[in-house]
Amino acid sequence: MSEITSVLELLELAPGRLSDLAGECRPEDFTREPAPGEWPACELLAHIRASAETWGRYIAAMLESDHPVMRYFSPRTAIRRTDYQSTAFEPALEAFTRQREELVAQLRGLSEAEWASGLTFTGKSRGSEQTVLSAAQHIVDHEQPHLLQVEWTLATVTGRTV
Repeated sequence: MSEITSVLELLELAPGRLSDLAGECRPEDFTREPAPGEWPACELLAHIRASAETWGRYIAAMLESDHPVMRYFSPRTAIRRTDYQSTAFEPALEAFTRQREELVAQLRGLSEAEWASGLTFTGKSRGSEQTVLSAAQHIVDHEQPHLLQVEWTLATVTGRTV
């Protein structure tokens, strides 16, 4: 399986995995901390969503312009400009699912040359050069541990086994 195919598959599977994890949960389960100071599932989804949206914008910029130069904008900063942290889990998951479907549809149609399109970040000392593929891989690499965290969180607050 090629790296591109693998990235696309993982991007495509994330919303369904979150939906499966939510399963029989009650609305209050999504806002409960699994332990003091740990993020509840709603906050984890808000974080996943903000990061994916931010990196999705970088991907769009690479595809719209020839090697743009952009200031790095942290998803942690971006989330403060949204209502993501106050959105209930189900509507947040629906929005994330739509966002992800749009990203995957955009990426599926790319040529290998377009996957190699790049940008340069300013204001960031590491990882200042990105490509569409490295940005998509960044989304996947960021999400995978958080999906496990959502699984653990929901299992903990509902008493289910992981």
